[in-house]
Amino acid sequence: MDYSQQMNNFIMFMHSFLWLDLQTTINAIRNFDYQRAGIKALTLYSETVERCKIGTMYVYNIPYVKNIVHRGFYFYEYLKCTIIGQQIEPYGSNWMKL
Repeated sequence: MDYSQQMNNFIMFMHSFLWLDLQTTINAIRNFDYQRAGIKALTLYSETVERCKIGTMYVYNIPYVKNIVHRGFYFYEYLKCTIIGQQIEPYGSNWMKL
């Protein structure tokens, strides 16, 4: 078998292989259940949000973390009020609403 015949066979093989692969991909896209995938994605998102809420509350109940969060919010409010020239209450946990 000469070189040109081998090359021709190889090109025909690659053409058939790519055509079958393309057909398989097109059929997979056509038969894909987008509604089911959307519901699964929404469910995964909802479960992740709930786990994050639970984890956040678990971490927030640690006194050291709670103190850092309160001080961070107060620092933010202090900067904001300083910039606009507004008075702010002194730091104290009895008046802060978090």
